[in-house]
Amino acid sequence: MSISRSTLTRGPASASFNSASFSFSGDSKIEIAPVTREVRAALYGKIDETVNDLAVKCTGTPLTWTSLSVLFPYLAPAIGQRLYGDTDKPLVWSSNNGDVVTIANAAVTKMPELKLGVERDALGPVEFTGLIVNSGDPESAGSYYSIATNQSFTAPTLDVTKLTRQRYSAAWGSFAGFANFQAQDAWTISHELDLEPVKIQGRTVDMVIAGYRCMAKCKPAEPTMANIDAALLLQGAGAKHGRRLSASSADLVITGQNLVSITLKNAALKSAGFAFGGKPLRNGELGWVSTFVSTATPQQGSVFA
Repeated sequence: MSISRSTLTRGPASASFNSASFSFSGDSKIEIAPVTREVRAALYGKIDETVNDLAVKCTGTPLTWTSLSVLFPYLAPAIGQRLYGDTDKPLVWSSNNGDVVTIANAAVTKMPELKLGVERDALGPVEFTGLIVNSGDPESAGSYYSIATNQSFTAPTLDVTKLTRQRYSAAWGSFAGFANFQAQDAWTISHELDLEPVKIQGRTVDMVIAGYRCMAKCKPAEPTMANIDAALLLQGAGAKHGRRLSASSADLVITGQNLVSITLKNAALKSAGFAFGGKPLRNGELGWVSTFVSTATPQQGSVFA
């Protein structure tokens, strides 16, 4: 079977959203994911499906530490906060071969996780989700996305001073052994973002925030086992049954040598471990979580700068 090479299109892409432009460190993708419902008949079983909902998922890994308010919009959310405003925000995915996909109504639905260290770029993938346009119907053209080809392409400016491979130091309140310490290799920063869809007759038209907290993990170099045991407060004086994690907490501040500052607000040490062998250092992975500050509304889970 013959094929024309002109049909074999390819090319990397950049994205623009909410007045920000992003270069990606690798391949990016758009997934059009309809939700269907089975149609079954007693005599024949599954005979068909009906389309009930649609979400357009767009993912890519930003390369540089820029446009933080766009990449991390929910670090201090109000519970019930809507992701999609009264005015649609388009997301434009532009390939260097001239292909352009425009998502008509998009929002960030997964903020990038971070790997902070010298061996790789800090940012993980960001996920955008496209829903139906405001006051739109799916039978209208472009109600979710539009496709264009043979468009002009201009690469976004790449600021190499915003690359994030560097050393990081950390400080966690006045806890012994944690006033100034570093990870053995890298920090992992992740988000626990709870989103709830808003549906009308089965179709998702918006999403709201039901909760958020930030988590940080590393294998620390300096603290001793005694320091870690005291900070965990799982036994001994003060380790009451039912104790709140926030009762033994402080801001955890992680700072890069050149740029990047991450603050987990009111961070509590939740998990720890120790390694034994001829190669690994004694300290295993420690995990902190941000906790509620009763005087803060909306709740500030973390600060990225």
